Amino acid sequence: MEVIWLPLAGLDARVWQALYVAVFSLGVVASLGFAAPSLASRGILRFLSRPPPTEPTISPLPPSRSEELLKELEDSRLRGEYRQGIVSVYQALRNDLITVAGVKVRRGATEQDTLEHILKAHRQGLRSTDLRKLYALYETARFGVDPVGEPAMEQVKGLLTEISSQLEEPRDLTAGDIGQP
Repeated sequence: MEVIWLPLAGLDARVWQALYVAVFSLGVVASLGFAAPSLASRGILRFLSRPPPTEPTISPLPPSRSEELLKELEDSRLRGEYRQGIVSVYQALRNDLITVAGVKVRRGATEQDTLEHILKAHRQGLRSTDLRKLYALYETARFGVDPVGEPAMEQVKGLLTEISSQLEEPRDLTAGDIGQP
């Protein structure tokens, strides 16, 4: 008489091998799961360790650049090229803000998408309402059919001055006024 001590005793040898492999693999995976954080912190498992996240900062927009943009706007005003002045100043400022914050704009992104990426990157250093107002004036100048005149140029000048003053000093993106738009 044969004694059966396990309910699985009648299984084929290949099935037992598969069970042994599965149990052994599970043990290895569980061991690595428990040991990986300790090994990664010691640098043994470098592929599991990630560098600590750096706190992003935005370098300031140089005051000379703000003055250049204001001068370009004034030159356009003197020539009577209001539309072209607003469009070129907005595009130059947009490109500067992209460069300063290191924003990656994907190919084919709309101007509105680009604006949202800029605002997200500059979330603590730039009031979104000012840039959105400037964008609205840009859209009117670029795509609108109504005449653009002196009042729009003055608004752009004021907004450009305000945006430039917000970007005078480098800011830590993690430290900002609570509730600042």
